[in-house]
Amino acid sequence: GSEDLQHSLSMLCREARNADSLYGLFAEGWAMQALALLARIDGSQAATVRPSGGLAPSSFRRIVDYIEADLSRPFTIEDLARVAGVSPRHFIRAFRESSGQTPLRFVYSLRLERAKEFLLDPRRTATEIALDCGFSHAQHFSTAFKQATGMTPSEFRRAATH
Repeated sequence: GSEDLQHSLSMLCREARNADSLYGLFAEGWAMQALALLARIDGSQAATVRPSGGLAPSSFRRIVDYIEADLSRPFTIEDLARVAGVSPRHFIRAFRESSGQTPLRFVYSLRLERAKEFLLDPRRTATEIALDCGFSHAQHFSTAFKQATGMTPSEFRRAATH
């Protein structure tokens, strides 16, 4: 119970302090993201799939909309909990139940999905995309993207546009 919470909070603080360590988190979690995205697309099913301790589908959707409204800004657990209308402590656990991953990892996956969309526009530079999607610089973005997809942003762009 509370040691687990303590442990996940201290991990979260470490992750938040060291943004660049986050991309190690991608390796796992893609299957979870796919499930979370499917639940999001089909809201009707989300209600039946939702574990008892998760966020209500409407709260979860509010969180996703809030994050997607501006992916370039930093997010805090407090902000997200406020949007969901729950305490930060409850938020971390409930969010994980709803999405299968930590809030930070979830934000990261949304940033990468948005980056993929932006890469389809040949007028956008990698640096612009990096900053618009909340990465501190192009190199961080490139490393994170490659770890997540197995391709560099430019390889992805070439593959997607040919």
